[in-house]
Amino acid sequence: MKFGKNLLSIITIVIFNVSFAQIANYSNDFLNIGTTARGIALGNSIYCTATGASAVFYNPANLANFTNALQLAITHSQYFNKSANLDYVAAAFKNQKLSIGFGLLRLGIDNIPNTLYLFSDGTFNVNNISYFSASDNAFFVSIAKNSEKIKNLSYGAKIKLIYRHLGNFVNGYGFSIDLGFTYKFDKYTVSGILRDATSGYTAWFYNLNDSIINIFQQTGNSIPHNQVEIALPSAVAAIEKPFKISKKLTLNAELSLLTHWGLQSNYIVSTKIFSLTPQMGLELSYKNLLYVRTGVYNFQRIKYFTDSLRFKNSLNAFVNLGIGLHYKNFSVDYAFQNIVNQAVALNSHFISLIVDLKQIRLKKR
Repeated sequence: MKFGKNLLSIITIVIFNVSFAQIANYSNDFLNIGTTARGIALGNSIYCTATGASAVFYNPANLANFTNALQLAITHSQYFNKSANLDYVAAAFKNQKLSIGFGLLRLGIDNIPNTLYLFSDGTFNVNNISYFSASDNAFFVSIAKNSEKIKNLSYGAKIKLIYRHLGNFVNGYGFSIDLGFTYKFDKYTVSGILRDATSGYTAWFYNLNDSIINIFQQTGNSIPHNQVEIALPSAVAAIEKPFKISKKLTLNAELSLLTHWGLQSNYIVSTKIFSLTPQMGLELSYKNLLYVRTGVYNFQRIKYFTDSLRFKNSLNAFVNLGIGLHYKNFSVDYAFQNIVNQAVALNSHFISLIVDLKQIRLKKR
């Protein structure tokens, strides 16, 4: 990525154009998809229970509750008949005073044909077709610590660096900071995350030559200009409790509420001041070895055209299922998204592998 080379330009654009910046409802919305198969299966409602490499993305405060010296995680998923790929890799480190984690997320579509020059001099020439990629990328740095004054309280922060591009035509560079905490009392766990606490800023740079601009003008397309996109802060409040069913079975339930401020959206509750939508997850554990999961999230009110050309409102949601297997230091998780196919998006499969590495001690000969 060319983030370092364009850093000065980004700062300059933010400083001189922030008053003219565009506030977007769904800025950097690819970050709301989720990153691990366990999280997807539970409807992304794992803000209280995510630890290690999963906490790097979901709740940085939970890194402080990580017990092993090192954890590695990798997730892969495919969308739209394998045309789009989502990949996530992360690592979490633990010492006595501080925990730190790194994560990298990429959602991309490769080998997109560029047909801008398909017609040359009035003739159809397939040799003029080239290919490019479009991807949304995010790099996370999360740190966490246990409170020395309040027992069972942990807090943390996450720095997000964003890089988005559409071939060589446009590049976007952004950053923001998330803050989170987790507190345990009795059998409950509560968590809170303030996303984009500083607001999120993404600076867009367009690289269009005279030939492309001419084609856009001939086809009636507007010419884009460099600009800054702002994501307003949002918050997540979550509560979790385990239920002991038997000696071998445990049921974990978590409910979380996602709130956006300042702009209306398609969420269940939507006003000019804030929007609110729930996320719910259930996880049945057998001897901490085998897991069965389900979750519901992404509730949205969608308008459809009817046969009489009138709008019809419908409430859509993702209903997910998943399973997990944990053996010694290895965990393999699988999630099937949108299993009932009631949402606009197509269903997708997620697979995650997590490895815990404990401190290695050399044996004396």
